[in-house]
Amino acid sequence: MLNLKAGQWAQLTVEGQDAYGNPAPIEDPVWSVSDEAVLRIEPDTAARGAGPKVRSASTGAKVYSAGPVGTSLVELNADAVVGEGVRPIVGTLDVIVSAGDVVAVSITAGPPQDPTARR
Repeated sequence: MLNLKAGQWAQLTVEGQDAYGNPAPIEDPVWSVSDEAVLRIEPDTAARGAGPKVRSASTGAKVYSAGPVGTSLVELNADAVVGEGVRPIVGTLDVIVSAGDVVAVSITAGPPQDPTARR
């Protein structure tokens, strides 16, 4: 899980692993977010496509909070077989965006009161 404040971003990296925990490459990663009002995703290399699903030759990306608070899921879909053949594999990350630091304060007054109302 990743916690961001509104306006923050984080670098994401992905490393495939085989059944023995060894690093293993993946092909054709496709990044997406479940709620574009809360997050946006930007692969580290030139992307193909647009919208919530972005294809990239990179297994890294930056995730940016879009401003509003909320939750969203980052998802990476890829091919686990290098070369011929396809075996889909999916990785996910839950992200919570909370309010940023206070930058303004507003003071609100109630309605004026009659001096005799204090009694």
